[in-house]
Amino acid sequence: MAKGKKTGGKDFVPGDPRAGRPPMPADLKKANALTTAELKRVMNAMLFMDDRDIDVVLACNSSNQLERMIANIIKQANKNGDNVRLDFLLNRLVGKVTEKVEVKLPEPFIVTKRDGSQIVMGAKMPKEEE
Repeated sequence: MAKGKKTGGKDFVPGDPRAGRPPMPADLKKANALTTAELKRVMNAMLFMDDRDIDVVLACNSSNQLERMIANIIKQANKNGDNVRLDFLLNRLVGKVTEKVEVKLPEPFIVTKRDGSQIVMGAKMPKEEE
C-alpha cells in the first residue's frame, strides 16, 4: 500500500450503526456474566445440601435454571448411583485429571559386523558426518 494514498472504501463516520461490531444481545450479556467462580459457587452449595434441600431447590419458583439443572443432576446421580454425572460435576469443579504418560525409549541394539563397524538399531540414528 502506498503511503498517503487511499485504496478504496468510504471514510469512517462516528455514530454510523453499520460501522464496527454489532451490539451484543442482552441475553448473551447475561450469559457472559456467568463466571467460572459463580458456577463453582453454585455447584459447591448444591453438593453440600441434603436431599430435602435439593427437593426444595427443584420445587422453588425463585431458583434460577442453573441451580435447578445442577440440583437435578445431583439428584439423578444419587438416585441412580450414576458415575457419569458425578464425573461431569467433578470435571467442572476440579478439572479433568491429566494422564501422565511415561515415554520409554528402547535400549539400543548394537550389531557388530565382521569388519568391526557397528549398526545401532532401536534408537535414534546418529547424524551422518559429511
